[in-house]
Order: sequence, then C-alpha cells, then structure tokens
Amino acid sequence: MGSPSGSILRMLFLKTISSTVLLLTLFAAQAKAQDLPNDATGFKVGDGRLHPYLQVDSRFVANPGRQSGGGTNDVVLVARPGLDFVLPSDALDFKLNGDVEWRQYMNVGDEDTSKLSTLMGQAALDAQINKQGAVGFGLHERFQRTADPGNQTVTARLLRVTNDAGLGIDLRPGGGALVFSPSYNFIYERYDRPESEADPGTYLQDPENLDSMTHLPKLRASWKFLPKTALFVEAEGQLTVYPNAAVDTNVDTNIFLAQVGAAGSVTQKIALLLKAGYGGTFISADNLGADANFNSVVGQAEFNYLASETMRFRAGALRTVKATPLFKYFDLVRGYVGYDQTFGAFQVGAKLSYDYMIFATAVSGPTSDRNDGNFQAELSLAYRATEWLTVSLTERADSRSSDYSAGADSPQFDYFMNDLFLRISARY
Repeated sequence: MGSPSGSILRMLFLKTISSTVLLLTLFAAQAKAQDLPNDATGFKVGDGRLHPYLQVDSRFVANPGRQSGGGTNDVVLVARPGLDFVLPSDALDFKLNGDVEWRQYMNVGDEDTSKLSTLMGQAALDAQINKQGAVGFGLHERFQRTADPGNQTVTARLLRVTNDAGLGIDLRPGGGALVFSPSYNFIYERYDRPESEADPGTYLQDPENLDSMTHLPKLRASWKFLPKTALFVEAEGQLTVYPNAAVDTNVDTNIFLAQVGAAGSVTQKIALLLKAGYGGTFISADNLGADANFNSVVGQAEFNYLASETMRFRAGALRTVKATPLFKYFDLVRGYVGYDQTFGAFQVGAKLSYDYMIFATAVSGPTSDRNDGNFQAELSLAYRATEWLTVSLTERADSRSSDYSAGADSPQFDYFMNDLFLRISARY
C-alpha cells in the first residue's frame, strides 16, 4: 500500500496527463486547420524561431536503482515540457534549449518506490560566432539535473547536478583548409546529499566524495586536403579534482591524450574516422598503491555506411583512459554498432555497445583487481504522425558484470536494468 501523500501525487499527476492529452488533441485540430507548411513551425522571434515542445512517457522500468540481484519493477509516468530557440546564420548561429522533467513512480511493485519520484531538467546554450570567417568563436553552456549514473564506479541511482561550460576558437589562415582549434571546458558535478541512509538507491553515506571538477584544455589542428576529408592532430588534458572528498577517499587525476588521425568521406556512401596515439595518467607514487600509471596506446576507428538516403549503418571500436572516483582511473575498451532507417513516416533505430573496463587499484578499501563488463542495447520505433507530432516505442537494456566487491557490507556491482517506454512528442 502506498502512502496517502503518494496517492494524492499520483492522482494529481494523472489529471495532469489527462489535461495534456486534451491539449494535444486541441492543438492537433488547430494545426490541421491552419495547414502549416513544413518551414513554418515555431513562433518567429526576430530572425529566429521559438519551438515549444512537450514529451509524455509511460514507462515500465525493471530495477530502476540498478541493484545487484534484481530489485523492484515499477510503472513510471514522465512529463517533459520544454522550449527550443534557433537562430541560424553565418554571423551568429545560436541555439537555446531547456526543459523540465517530472518522473512519477506509481508504486505498483512489491517495494515502496514513491521516494524515487523526482524533478529533473536541463538547459543548454550553443553559439557559433563568425563560423565562416578567418577567426570564429564557439561557446556552450549546459546545466543538468539527472538521476542517471555520473560515473562508471558507482552505478547506483544518485541524483546529481552537472554544469558544463566551454569556449573554443577556430583560426583559419589562408582560406580555411588549415584550421587551428584551441578550446577549454570546465565541468562541475555535485551529488545530492541523502536526507537519511534509507534513501532509495543510495548506499554511500558520503556522496560528497563523488563531487568533481574537471578542466579540459584541448588543441586540435586539421588540414582539409579533400573537400570532405581532413587529417588532424589533437592533444588534450583531463585534470580532475575531487574538492569535497575525505582524505584517502579520492586522489586528483591528471590525464594526457595525444592522437593523430583522419576523418571524412572515402566514397559517396562510406565515411571513416581513424585516430591513434598516446594516453597517460600522471598521479604521484604516494597515491598510486600497487598500480603503475596508465601509459599505452589509445585510439578510435569508426565506419559509417550510408546505404541510401534513408538507411545508415555504423560500427566502431574505441580505447581510452578516463578518470573515475574511488579508483583514480580506468582503461576503457568499447565496441559499438548502430543502425537507422526510415520507411516513410516510420523510423527504426538500433544501438548495441559493450564496454570492458579495467580499473586501477582502489584508493582505499579492498585492493583486489576490478574488471567490469557493461552491455547496453536500445531498439526504437518512431512514427511521425504529423509535422509536429511523433509517437515512439523504445526498449533499453543495461547489464553490468563485475568481479569486484567492496566488502561484505557493501553491494555487488552486478545488475540488470530494463526500460520500456512509450513516448508522445509534440513540437511546434
């Protein structure tokens, strides 16, 4: 039995959904009566267009907390209203997006999931200034509140806030065939503090140990020797600091990557991305334990095949090194494939990926090796009913296997999570 407050919330949310469906129906009738052309959606604001949208999901989620050994299943209702503003031009290409999301867990399983209901959202800005000129500037900012895992170490459901801000410059001497692109990103993540140890999905008593600040300086130089193909060299740093971590819980991790490669079209139907180089971590020996710093080859290879204007296939492999809390860093090897095809008003998509992760020795606690495997799959079918209304059905599966345990009183890291949802998206 759910709590009275939970029943009231569900009743109010169901009324909200009913009102939303009614509004969508009225909006459909109005749009059909106006017979809008394809390029007239949105409200004209100056030289740009403002596009309001609404997404409504009905989900069946198995093991939403990613608990080892299973967990409860539940029905989740989601409402996500938002706005897009687009101002395209060579002088200023400006995009602004924001939405607010409420997830209401209906508490239909054996366990009380009412505390999983939460408010999330995001706001993003992207601006390209003088993008065709000899000197161009890029600016982006994204603020997000989410319950999705923020790292590969702790995969439980932990609410967090992320802010990602960045600035880049494109220097095009001599007409644009040669481009120098220095950039800098700053990412800050802060995890919610639980009100009590009984909060669902939380086993860390001190989630502030996961808070992080990451500096991402990068320099890329590319030479376009064919109209759609370029050679490039890039070097980047990943400087991660854990500002609120307790002593001997986390250590600051510095990573350097340098790669050379090529990207672009080989034929009209085939495009390739190939890059390879060096990746290394720089952590003081006092904090390293039995590990050596990571010093090895990194790279990526991706194959894209455009079979027709309506069908695309891609496959790739990646190796890199990433910072992670509690374990300093992990060596990531990933394989992935994807497929998209359009049949008239229908669109089909499929994604498969497998990550193999080799972690450094834990900063504290058991020092046994940790190797994880993570399989993710997504299948989707979307139907574009009108210019502004889309209905989609999506199936997502996420499976983790791990040979590591932090001790008898801590959870295992194996889990299986499944998310099946029906979504109605209206965007004017």
